[in-house]
Amino acid sequence: GFTRVPGAERAPGTFEPETAPVVAAPVSASADGSARAAHSTAAAQMVFLHDRALDGAGAEMIAKITAALGFTPKEAPVVWDGALPDAKIYVVLGARALRQWLPTQHGSPGMWVEAGNKRPALVTYSPNYFLRFKEVTPAVKKIKAEMWQSLKAAAARLKTIEP
Repeated sequence: GFTRVPGAERAPGTFEPETAPVVAAPVSASADGSARAAHSTAAAQMVFLHDRALDGAGAEMIAKITAALGFTPKEAPVVWDGALPDAKIYVVLGARALRQWLPTQHGSPGMWVEAGNKRPALVTYSPNYFLRFKEVTPAVKKIKAEMWQSLKAAAARLKTIEP
């Protein structure tokens, strides 16, 4: 199961996947194509769903994750508003994003749920959850490792989904 870390203090932090990714530019896009959209989600393989635009540290963390999984920002954008974009698979970043994007679903980090379009959606932690920890304790490292394993499983599952 997943471990919750009590008593976390707010401070900047980073995501540390097992491989050193190339840092891509921060990615965030609005699904409705508004002026805030960084790019189209039309060709998205995997869409990260969040409840709001990511700040610099959160966007950097997702950019590192995306690159480490072997995706470009166009193939795996972060979307925070508008209609649910078309994608083969979704990664829901946190409980607030789950309530916003898939209000009829319930899940915890590491669980798979079904999006409204019948596509699979992995529930995981918001980048903001990790960024609040002042120091990276063994418990935080464990949660990051669990998240990383579930994200790798999502990338693997993507390969089995028909277009």
